[in-house]
Amino acid sequence: MVGFKHRMLEDIYAQPDAIAETLRRNQGAVERVVEEFFSEEVKLIYLSGSGTSYHGGLASQLILSSLARLPATAIPASEFAAWTPSIMGEGFYLIAISQSGESRDVLEAVRDARKKGVKILAITNTPGSTLTKLADETLLTYAGEEVAVTATKTFTSQLSLLYLLSLQMALKRGFEPDRLKALLRSLYAVPDLLRGNMKEMEDECSFLAELYKDKNVYFVLGSGPNYATALEGALKLKEAC
Repeated sequence: MVGFKHRMLEDIYAQPDAIAETLRRNQGAVERVVEEFFSEEVKLIYLSGSGTSYHGGLASQLILSSLARLPATAIPASEFAAWTPSIMGEGFYLIAISQSGESRDVLEAVRDARKKGVKILAITNTPGSTLTKLADETLLTYAGEEVAVTATKTFTSQLSLLYLLSLQMALKRGFEPDRLKALLRSLYAVPDLLRGNMKEMEDECSFLAELYKDKNVYFVLGSGPNYATALEGALKLKEAC
């Protein structure tokens, strides 16, 4: 932990490399999943996780709906069994998200989905985890071990992977190829942009932290794609403060 006073800071500054590695190692895997796993006509894609992973699913719901024009809905893993039909079958998919691959609620959601005939895609940072064994297909993030309890680099790696998946699904469906290819280039530019932004914001973040450190109540607002960001920001304040 050389150069960092806190483990969470170490993970935050590891985000550019984690995102870059996740994108680099998944390009071919994502293309294969789009062609082979999502081979049936999509009736509905569920995205499910707990806590931070649920927020990743919520953000991805918007991306899948807007870019790939596919019906998608995010459900907290603890509510999946209660809020989904008893029988679904062909054309129904679940993207199950868990950094550890061992979240009890996520595993229960996957087991319930399998009983209902849903195809399952796992998104996890942990190869060989229980989630990977229960799923029909797996895409891995390559964020490395998260040394802090609070999820940071694994969250942004999940978002990057899910965004890549959504873009590839949209390309397969033939929507606005020029725009989508431009978005793909922007996605691959994120690690370098993030490195620069974090460096530029160090002093400002330190100033704001000192200014507001003794406050007891925070409201975190966001809409559209940043609604999930606001939820995750609020969770980080609760976990870290």
